Amino acid sequence: MDNKIIDLKDSFNKIISKNNELIDIFTRLGFSEIIKPIAINTVGRFLTLPREAKNRNLDLKTIIESLFLKGYEVINIPDYVGPIERITDKDIRKYLELSSIEGHPLYILAKENEEIDKLMGKISKSLDSDDHDMALITSLLNELKPIRYHYEKKCDLLYPTLSLNFKKSQMANDLYQVDDEIKMGINMLSNVKVYSFPYIEKVKDIIRKIGRMIHVEQTVLYPLFAKKYKEDDFINLSRELDKYNLAFIEKSTWDKSGNIKEKKLANITLNLPSGKMSLIELNNILNTMPYEITFVDSFDTIKYFNVKENSFYKKPISLVGTNLYSSQPPTIEQVTRDILDSFRKREKTYFEMYENISGKQALIRYIGLYQNEEYIGALEIVEDISSIKNHNEWVLKCFGGYI
Repeated sequence: MDNKIIDLKDSFNKIISKNNELIDIFTRLGFSEIIKPIAINTVGRFLTLPREAKNRNLDLKTIIESLFLKGYEVINIPDYVGPIERITDKDIRKYLELSSIEGHPLYILAKENEEIDKLMGKISKSLDSDDHDMALITSLLNELKPIRYHYEKKCDLLYPTLSLNFKKSQMANDLYQVDDEIKMGINMLSNVKVYSFPYIEKVKDIIRKIGRMIHVEQTVLYPLFAKKYKEDDFINLSRELDKYNLAFIEKSTWDKSGNIKEKKLANITLNLPSGKMSLIELNNILNTMPYEITFVDSFDTIKYFNVKENSFYKKPISLVGTNLYSSQPPTIEQVTRDILDSFRKREKTYFEMYENISGKQALIRYIGLYQNEEYIGALEIVEDISSIKNHNEWVLKCFGGYI
């Protein structure tokens, strides 16, 4: 279709006149000023995308790859952009081959998508009916809520690799954002008590977004991993996947996932100012503490986290040595940057907040670390305070006084 073809020789005005959906896409890509109504009808009549990208110091190659990801064909690409990586039929065939191996990481992700697609079919059937059964639609949306488990696995295990190893940070950010929109939309729409006309339109919009996301996963994201990952990478990914809840499917085991080599700790004695202990003892102490601990250095590189069962935030071991922000959704990234920047400047040395995570109350602390007044990094400490909160509420209820 012509409205899915973007000619880089055309002006912004001409490109957007073919497809209004591009207004939102271009806003996210950094062109918010040029697509305002006044601008698009004046300077937008002669400014091209490559020229405006250069004016705003935006990477044209990244922009083009983002447009490919959203299903657009881009033509008349300037020579200076260089080769654009595309998914080939060979990559698709390799993905289909790997996703047919029971228990393989791509098998699990593809099977979850199949079940998500079935549920979407039921919802779409209800939406197409002249007499909308609101109770049924709401019930089906509630059934769809475990989709968050599918997105958690992508968010934690695939997007950081996409950003860091594959050098596709814009793609990762785009996917993060759509995942968040879908999860928030489902939560909101499944809890509606009073229905109105926009409700049906909003449900249709969420279903369209899920459908597009499945298409992107099956035709771009998973084939990209099939193309770039070696068997050992998938074996390690399989180990990490075991930590996550499955969405709509039963557990299956890949026969090669048992080939994982566990890293053994050397029995080294650490001499500390207040005592000494072995590395094995220290590791056990840190993993036994009732907190989730993450240490990032002064360059915002993840250097360590302890291993906890049933943790609030699941972290793959592959995150160690990577930039903190590569594993964070765009909505959280700026908040974290602001906290750590305030530690660097010594404007703050401590920050805490409370959050409800999967029905549990969490106290999240950030603590700046310093050596001889020099900032050396920060600790994130996450504590489950559900039992404390419940105990305090019980005391207040029973005694009506202070604790």
